Amino acid sequence: MGDRNRCPGIDPAIAGLIALKAKRMRHQQEFREEELGDLQQMLNVHWLEAEAEYDPSRGDRTQFADAVLDNYICKLVASRNADKRAWWRCQESLDGPVEVRDEAGLTGHDVYDRADYFSRMGEESRSEEAETRLQSRLQAALAALGPRQREYAVWLMTHPKTQIATAMGVHRSTLYAWREEIRRVFERAGLRECL
Repeated sequence: MGDRNRCPGIDPAIAGLIALKAKRMRHQQEFREEELGDLQQMLNVHWLEAEAEYDPSRGDRTQFADAVLDNYICKLVASRNADKRAWWRCQESLDGPVEVRDEAGLTGHDVYDRADYFSRMGEESRSEEAETRLQSRLQAALAALGPRQREYAVWLMTHPKTQIATAMGVHRSTLYAWREEIRRVFERAGLRECL
């Protein structure tokens, strides 16, 4: 069971160091439990890439691995904290159950739906008919986009443009052109208020 996240070809001492650093990183940097395997895999891959630079005449392999991994972890954390849309900091969904206390101190669960949210924010919610019309217009607008533009629109909800450009393998100027096309399609569909 303990070997399932180990990478073949990595020294067991360094694999143990990687597992320890991944667990420590998860606890200290607000990563979720389900991200532990991904963290460990990223550290494994980074070590495999950096291992070729190891020079035995300059020091111990484990100390080199420790320094390389610490540097990579610092970059990961800085990159994560620099994201514009920090989705991992969202603690609760407005559509999920929320524990509340009444005057007697009893606990219960309250579910906030969209109508509750809008009324609490002092805004009027849409009727079901208006919501249905909006959804169909949104689906039509998304269908009018090309597959890469649709992919970009989805990525744009959670990632900054530079990260999207890198992940999609395109230049940022391409993303700006796609954004303008998405804007035109949404305006033609009568969704200007959604931009």
